[in-house]
Amino acid sequence: MTCLRPLACAADFINGYAFKPSDWCDVGRPIIRIQNLTDGSKKFNRTLLEIPSKYIVKRGDLLVSWSATLGVFQWGGEDGLVNQHIFKVVPKSGVDLNYLRYAIDSSLHQMERYTHGSTMKHINRQEFLETLVWLPPLDEQRRIAAILDKADAIRRKRQQALALADDFLRSAFLEMFGDPVTNPKGWELDTLGNHLDYLTSGSRGWATYYSDDGSDTFIRIGNVGHNQLLLDDIQMIHAPDNAEARRTKVKAGDVLLSITADLGRTAVIPADFGSAYINQHLAIIRPRGFESLFLSQFLASRGGQTQFQQLDRSGVKSGLNFDDIRSLKIPLVPMSQQRRFTDLWRRVKSASDNFSLSGRTADTLFASLSQRAFRGEL
Repeated sequence: MTCLRPLACAADFINGYAFKPSDWCDVGRPIIRIQNLTDGSKKFNRTLLEIPSKYIVKRGDLLVSWSATLGVFQWGGEDGLVNQHIFKVVPKSGVDLNYLRYAIDSSLHQMERYTHGSTMKHINRQEFLETLVWLPPLDEQRRIAAILDKADAIRRKRQQALALADDFLRSAFLEMFGDPVTNPKGWELDTLGNHLDYLTSGSRGWATYYSDDGSDTFIRIGNVGHNQLLLDDIQMIHAPDNAEARRTKVKAGDVLLSITADLGRTAVIPADFGSAYINQHLAIIRPRGFESLFLSQFLASRGGQTQFQQLDRSGVKSGLNFDDIRSLKIPLVPMSQQRRFTDLWRRVKSASDNFSLSGRTADTLFASLSQRAFRGEL
């Protein structure tokens, strides 16, 4: 008897509540949005609205983001309310929660086939529920989950070490330039618009050019973190030779900024990155008179994130336009001090990149075990 079952047989998937901006306030229960899953530092919108209990999320609950960012998350924060575009997962009898988390994670490549939308990728609910997963008896689920827990622990230790490098850079930024919100060092502020050589956003319709053997890189919102490029899941393309491609092609030193959904992610294009283009959820900022890594770090800091949150609350839908970006207030730090931070950033990142390369064995091991587990071979 086969152990392959549709996801619908493993759990109930409750789509989140469609909160309106008028429901938001500064007190009450937190509204768990996709950006709160992908970045624990993001501020919550809160609400006093009373809604059905099925939308309440407690510590340990499993959540699946199904729009813009696809991912499986186990909630570790305070009790909150699940927002639309996120499924709250309630395992059915005979299904281990931990095993189910790994099973869904392993099946993400199948879900990618079911993404829809030219402007914001999302999963069709019915096709998602029909995705097949390996669902053996409960004791076997727990045995497999225990093996994957051990492999995942090795992988997470590496990730924690890399996170410490990021924490160090954030602390160094604060030490060198002070709290960017309170500005204790009294830096003069100016609008970013006065220090730009170029500003544009990406465009739609690039799926036509997707190709596994493409020679150009297509940068999506998931490839942009907090002053870093995330290159684990890169889409290659054969870029067209037209005005739109030339407009959205990046150059070394460009600062990338996420402008929809999860606002305020940043990254800098390095000198040796090669031919690359951005999608419609990102903007290219080409600064004048600023070190790109300094500007990107500032935008990723509380000084930038606070401004993004203020701009986000002013609209019905999360998003930044060009006027919003130009209006951002930035500190006029002398170039010599910006370069000091840039040099430090590069030294720390060089060391952490070497560690990252040595840790890929752990990722390979975990991926191999997962594939075997969900083919029934573990």
